[in-house]
Amino acid sequence: MQTPAFSAIVLTALLAGCTTVSDGQAPAAAGDSSAAAAAVPAAPAVNKAPAPTAEPAFVGGMVVEQFGVRLTGVRLTANGYVVDLRYRVLDPAKAQGLLDRNVRPVLVDETTGNRFYVPVPPTVGALRQTSRNKVIHTDRDYFMLFANPDRKLQAGSKVALYVGDQRFGNLQVAAQSAAPAPAKPAERAGEQPTLR
Repeated sequence: MQTPAFSAIVLTALLAGCTTVSDGQAPAAAGDSSAAAAAVPAAPAVNKAPAPTAEPAFVGGMVVEQFGVRLTGVRLTANGYVVDLRYRVLDPAKAQGLLDRNVRPVLVDETTGNRFYVPVPPTVGALRQTSRNKVIHTDRDYFMLFANPDRKLQAGSKVALYVGDQRFGNLQVAAQSAAPAPAKPAERAGEQPTLR
């Protein structure tokens, strides 16, 4: 069983070095910045104030035709520091871009233009699923976790997902689901609780 302190340490370690970037600037990298810029493709240009879209907001279970997937959820988790995007593959050929480890997905706030990336901690690697040997399963849910270090994205925020040259927008971030209350230890009949 994990303690809250342990969970906080793990979350801090995962989000260390994750930043949000606005105005099209890349985050400053330690060491050689030209090597870092070559390894990470540039995020797509986004206007500060995009025109309102007529498309309806994302609803759970919506099929994204260009990616060949059905989105099952876009919600906050880890006390709002992470955006959890879940999907199920319907067409493996179209979904290859989502599951390609060489393509870096970007979540963009449609109101502010802030960009949110999948963290890549050195011990565990990118916090998203990729296909191994180009095998893509249609009988399971896949996930991508995007860092939200300053909690700029809130429940109700509209975001767009960019994967390579493909875009799907007007996704609404849902609130974090409430955690169940911890169970109290059962007391034996007739026994007084002990104080420690």
